[in-house]
Amino acid sequence: MVTVVANNPVKKDAALFSEANASVPGASVQSGGSLSPEAPAAGILPCLQKFLNRIRQFPKPYENKGIWVDMLLILAVGTLILLLQYEGWRSWELINLDMLPYYSGARDFLAGGPILEKGELSSYNAYNPPGTVYWMIPGMLLTSDARLQTLAGTTLLFFGAVFFLYLAVREVSPRAVAIATALVFVVSHHGLIGLWPVGHPFYITAALYFLLVWIKRRSAGALGAALAVLVFGLYVDLAILPFLFVLPVLWFFFRPPVRWKPLLLAGVFGLFVWFPYLRYESGRGFSDLASLLLLRPVGVVGEKTSSTDIYCYTAMPGENDEFNDVYLPFIGGPEIEQRVVYPLPGWKNAGAYRICRTLLNIDRNFDTDLFALGANWMWNAVMWWIFAIGWSALGWAVLALWRPIRKLVDFGRSHSWVPPALAGAGAIVFYLVLNPDLVSMFAADKALDRNMTLAVEQMRAFVPWIWSAAFLGWFLSVRTTDSKEDHAVLFAAFSLPWLILVILAEPGKPERFWFMWPLQVWIMVIALRWAAQKFRRANWIHAILAVSLGAALLPIPLYSQRISEAGASGYSGSDSDQWRVVEYLAGKAAPGEKRSLHVEYWLADSGSARDAEHPGCRIEDWFNYLLESGFNVHNLASANGGLAPGGAWEVVDRNLPLPAALEGLTPEAVIGHYAVFKIS
Repeated sequence: MVTVVANNPVKKDAALFSEANASVPGASVQSGGSLSPEAPAAGILPCLQKFLNRIRQFPKPYENKGIWVDMLLILAVGTLILLLQYEGWRSWELINLDMLPYYSGARDFLAGGPILEKGELSSYNAYNPPGTVYWMIPGMLLTSDARLQTLAGTTLLFFGAVFFLYLAVREVSPRAVAIATALVFVVSHHGLIGLWPVGHPFYITAALYFLLVWIKRRSAGALGAALAVLVFGLYVDLAILPFLFVLPVLWFFFRPPVRWKPLLLAGVFGLFVWFPYLRYESGRGFSDLASLLLLRPVGVVGEKTSSTDIYCYTAMPGENDEFNDVYLPFIGGPEIEQRVVYPLPGWKNAGAYRICRTLLNIDRNFDTDLFALGANWMWNAVMWWIFAIGWSALGWAVLALWRPIRKLVDFGRSHSWVPPALAGAGAIVFYLVLNPDLVSMFAADKALDRNMTLAVEQMRAFVPWIWSAAFLGWFLSVRTTDSKEDHAVLFAAFSLPWLILVILAEPGKPERFWFMWPLQVWIMVIALRWAAQKFRRANWIHAILAVSLGAALLPIPLYSQRISEAGASGYSGSDSDQWRVVEYLAGKAAPGEKRSLHVEYWLADSGSARDAEHPGCRIEDWFNYLLESGFNVHNLASANGGLAPGGAWEVVDRNLPLPAALEGLTPEAVIGHYAVFKIS
């Protein structure tokens, strides 16, 4: 039951909410004084309250018609994608140092040790929560081959994300939209993103489904389930934190029931999961948490300076700002430097830097060369434009439930001169307001500095896309036959975290947006559906457009490479150089239950000294892990790195200069780009 308590000083508001609660099943109003529910309330509040009542008018939940057929189809396509992604798994070299703590932590836990208390070291020199270790445990139980130990967790997350996405879409959209959204998400580049992204779509799709059940079916227990999912997701990675702001907003607008028992259970579960990390952080003054939440290095969390901000590259719509997965400002060079906005002091520089970051972040998910259309700027921009049109259409449709906005929309719809006027206003903004010569007139020296000039040029590139997307979104929103109340939850659940990330996310971090990708796909499919409703055979047009979108987002270069490699060397491929080195060393260890070997390494990071406070991991640690997990061989060498006297075996990367201690020696074995020496 939803209860609103009103006292005498707020009679007007109490009367207002009594009208709202009249439309909410099980709601009641308790007043501390005489209060007439029909008491008039002046101003904007009654209009706003009617808007709230409109978006609370959900239809009945969907029927389960065809759900198992749909899920079997999604399962079949998802299994095919999973098989393609794991083609050549034997040839994989394990070099992701961020994942090594979770491999070791899961192995130690299954051997009787404690659960991992901290995760990998972030780029801010702060330790992340170690929730990923839980997803490693199923794979550890199934196989001792480290190359496949992420498969079980990846499979659970992948199918969990897509099935919850399908269920969430079925709550508010037709069945065809749910199937299309799920399949497009599955086959797209960001559909299967592995066990360790920054955030993960699984937590968002699962939480959104439970939130829809909470609102539409008025199930208080679903709120507890959503909170439990989000709490665990935050323990895996704090990147999904912006999604938490959705919960109070949805409660404010829809007022679904809240019960203390589900919240208590979710809180106890969260405390149980978070306890090891919080205990570790209490000894460090919670510096890691502060660093991760504020996106600042541990040492400068309390400083008010922009010296640690990442330079911003003024990428245009659809333009990739990375080369070989490296952010262009980190590469440098004259051509890149002339398009970099620096985080310099002063309000103008701060404004230019903020404009660059915001515009750079709004189209990050579409700047990739793995889609079917490749790294073509125009096509990448068009795909982002479709998303922007859908988002704008959703926004107009939801806001039109508010009477002032609806009047504005109806006015524009009934007057033929409005579209040309809007186009003219856009032209004025583009050609006059964003004219560098005009903007420079407002500067003290009548000239724009380098940062502001770049920001104005970037705005000129984005404004036509944004303006046209807003106009076309309005055009679609007034012609759709879908329930606009249904999409209010989707609009809020996506817009809040996405806008927070657009404003606050660092440049050069596109992976921060990946967990929002399934909702972006949903919005694009809705845009295509609403466009298809203009045609007589809307279902066929929608199917064609959805398939076209799926084909456009299909990472053909990736999958074609997988298929060709499977035909050339078999599905599983051949063992990597790393695995063959480990296998060779294991064969040199004495037989027995507890085997050991003295092995040292000269690899890419062996010559650098370890940080005493943040020792981190090294590539050599992967060799040691493979020796122990796959062959039960313990390395007796010290963990200081580099070469030291007394090492019985030395593994050297042949791409590096040979260290002086090994000059004149002949390697015992040459395996790919590694050489193995024996020191007698």
